[in-house]
Amino acid sequence: MIDINFLKGYTQRLQDSIDAIHFNKVIVDDSQMIRFLEDRSKHDNHLLFCVIPDFNPDGKNVDDLQFKADTMFLVLNKTSYSEVNHDEFLNIMQETLLTATAIKEKMIADKFDYSAAGCMYMKQLNAQSIRITPIWAKAECNGWSVEFNFDS
Repeated sequence: MIDINFLKGYTQRLQDSIDAIHFNKVIVDDSQMIRFLEDRSKHDNHLLFCVIPDFNPDGKNVDDLQFKADTMFLVLNKTSYSEVNHDEFLNIMQETLLTATAIKEKMIADKFDYSAAGCMYMKQLNAQSIRITPIWAKAECNGWSVEFNFDS
């Protein structure tokens, strides 16, 4: 199982290594995210949320049973729709895509970092499971989700 303290530390590590990220929190669901968004302004962008994973069984029997930790990062830009036209919206999507791509690249680099400073859990990342999906108008935010899983 993936440790919650690891997720908290790794989310901070992503913020520390990617200049565009100005806020991060580990959350359970949208209702928790919305509470944190209430205190954020568009000047805090880009916002990074790590969703605590579901643990789903994988295997044919008890002998080869493993659990996949399905989780995601949300890279969001709080947006005031009355102030944004379509071209500005597309710029937000482009900028947050660059941040989502930087997260993906950092995750893959950490998977193969075998140094003492490397991340133990990132070795379990299924790199082929990484999916980047657009988000539109989620709690007054736009951006991308970076979905992935771990073998645990």
